[in-house]
Amino acid sequence: MLGWNATKPSTKTHVESKIYHNRQKAQLRDRATFRINYSHAMDSLGSLAATVAATYFTYLLLISWNGKIRSAKASRDHGCKPIPTVSSWNPIFCLDTFISIRKADFAGRRSEAYTKIHQIYGQTFLMKPLGVSELQTSHPENIRQFAPHALTILGWVP
Repeated sequence: MLGWNATKPSTKTHVESKIYHNRQKAQLRDRATFRINYSHAMDSLGSLAATVAATYFTYLLLISWNGKIRSAKASRDHGCKPIPTVSSWNPIFCLDTFISIRKADFAGRRSEAYTKIHQIYGQTFLMKPLGVSELQTSHPENIRQFAPHALTILGWVP
């Protein structure tokens, strides 16, 4: 049996169907709003990450530039040549230098790796593996100037 509502729609059923459709539209609108807000939030997060990365790399470049200026000023003030710096394809962290020295270390050839670098850059040079400045020297006078106390402990009087 179909019933009275099935054969002839009443105003109540029509109103109920309108309410149902309005609820459906509201749910779809809410979902779309969520998608838009979520997309906007992800865009904001992406732009924030890009801003932070750009700021950080700018900071690293300024620190590197400032270090070079200070080094040049110190060498001018003391009347000596600037210390050669090991060049790298990554000038801030020098990953290639670090990796090559670590590979040589694991192979038992660390002194040969440093000998090769000394042949290229001279007896004293500066390198920055992983961003930390290291002064490497094999010049006896530089060693006496840098570490007089350590040498007396080892029995080598400057």
